[in-house]
Amino acid sequence: IIHLPGLRGNPRRTYPKTAGGPTYQGTFESYVASVIAEWQAPGGEKRLNDLARSLETMALTWKVKAEPVDDTQVELKVGRLTHARRGGAHDLVSIADVGFGVSQSLPVLVALLAARPGQLVYLEQPEIHLHPLAQRRLAKVLLDAVGRDVVTVVETHSAMLLREIQTLIATGDLNKDDVALHWLSRND
Repeated sequence: IIHLPGLRGNPRRTYPKTAGGPTYQGTFESYVASVIAEWQAPGGEKRLNDLARSLETMALTWKVKAEPVDDTQVELKVGRLTHARRGGAHDLVSIADVGFGVSQSLPVLVALLAARPGQLVYLEQPEIHLHPLAQRRLAKVLLDAVGRDVVTVVETHSAMLLREIQTLIATGDLNKDDVALHWLSRND
């Protein structure tokens, strides 16, 4: 199980190096920077490109890079722009210097891409700190995970995300047999 809680912490200037998988003890957010650093090594390019594509789909950024600070720490840098532009590869800033939605969404996207087929990813409020368009586009990222046979359980408060999932089913982009939606309410 890959578990990502709703409270994922504040963005930091540096992150401690951790194991890069394939198993993750505890909650997943502490592994994100190291997993990205591992994907930058030969053999991980596809996942890194898939991550960049997901970030761009959600209109958050187009690039993420893990730079080693020393033997024990990694700094996460992201593009300030939402899409690639000439010279944009040199326009990277610390994840602590961009919108909070990027730092909260990055662990969600990395968890979905790090999961192996058949593995369960449990996401609490993946829509936290995202504008409505990004919440809708998150549904497409979840659809991609389903297409890779990743079992995903999502706890959400986002009507935008739920409606987009329903739209994907209605348009035939998502098989209704691959989804179960449950509405819960508290009672006495």
